[in-house]
Amino acid sequence: MLYFSDDTIRRRSPYTWVATGNLNFNIYGLNLPFSYTISNYQNSYQQPFNQYSIHPVYKWVTLHAGNCSMNFSPYTLSGHTFLGVGVDLTPPGIFKFSLMYGRLLRAIEPDTSNANIIPSYKRMGYGFKAGVGKSGNNVEIILFKAFDDKNSLKSEISDSMLKPHDNLVLSIGGKISPLKNLIFNAEIAGSAITDNLNDPTGTDNKIGKL
Repeated sequence: MLYFSDDTIRRRSPYTWVATGNLNFNIYGLNLPFSYTISNYQNSYQQPFNQYSIHPVYKWVTLHAGNCSMNFSPYTLSGHTFLGVGVDLTPPGIFKFSLMYGRLLRAIEPDTSNANIIPSYKRMGYGFKAGVGKSGNNVEIILFKAFDDKNSLKSEISDSMLKPHDNLVLSIGGKISPLKNLIFNAEIAGSAITDNLNDPTGTDNKIGKL
């Protein structure tokens, strides 16, 4: 990737390369797929962009470890990349389960000398999804929690710059197929949001936001 600007301020490197790949090993029925993303892009507040993940599969158990992404639903964990672990359980029958835990965002320290740096707290999250039914007719319930670590930054943050958040999401959805090639999907999700974990009065809480 090439970058060029006639601005006198240099905002990034003029040359950036990215390498991605996948490897899959099968050992006595155990699938071990590896994936990676490596780039030379780097700056003053984060390390070079290197991501690795492994997704071993054994029978009806799939494990996700490393820099992973899982899709619970469009309104909960919708493909967000996280550093952690997850598991999908699809045993024979009508029940399916998924779980995850990991870091959603890394901490980025503020830098008053560089307006391009957007500080952020370290954000953690965990979730659980349970479904019952077949592929054409099923019901799913999802519980997802994300929260900022308000002690993850060494520098002091002014109230106008950044506030640590907390969010709890509950979702119920499903689909039904009354006719062949005709499928109806529906989902309703609600969240209890805390916009400022440093506010002892709780006036920034927004419970039941849809």
